[in-house]
Amino acid sequence: MTNTRNHGSEYQRRDARARELGFRNYYDIRKRGGVHEVAKQAGPVLASLPESARRTRQAVLEAVSVMRRERIPLARAARRAGVSPTAVRFWAGDAVDPKGVAAPSDRLLRHLVIISDGQTTQVSVRGSRQAALASAHLQAVSKFLETGDVRHLAGFEGKKVAGHLLETDSDVLESMALSGGLQFEDIYALVG
Repeated sequence: MTNTRNHGSEYQRRDARARELGFRNYYDIRKRGGVHEVAKQAGPVLASLPESARRTRQAVLEAVSVMRRERIPLARAARRAGVSPTAVRFWAGDAVDPKGVAAPSDRLLRHLVIISDGQTTQVSVRGSRQAALASAHLQAVSKFLETGDVRHLAGFEGKKVAGHLLETDSDVLESMALSGGLQFEDIYALVG
């Protein structure tokens, strides 16, 4: 009895997994260096991703954040973020252990928007701690703008993200808000 391989079904399975990760098909991953190169998530590879894959990766980062913050299992966090657990495991790498539990921190590359030197700046950071600092700063700025209480900004005096000093000058932040230079919808930048 000969063992024959059904190549058609193998490519269909690979295409289905690629679509789950945000790509059009398996070839879309191959032309970026293959699954292992894409999984490394180096800067140039991330910049070349199709928009659907960037959005999937962004949703995965949100799922990992929810897993850490609320201590919920992988399947529930993935469902809440609108992605599959397979996509979370692929894009999150070591941020999720084999049992589906989020690690306390990670070294994933993130492209964020921060407020520094009186302007919003797009930066690349590697690690959840830098991302959490940037997020906490934006939340403090938002609370300051709502309440006028500068105590929200006090904890960020002298703090840096990706070498950029976080803006804590209340006059500068109010000026930026009045001119429409501050948008708080999403701190993760979609690199294009």
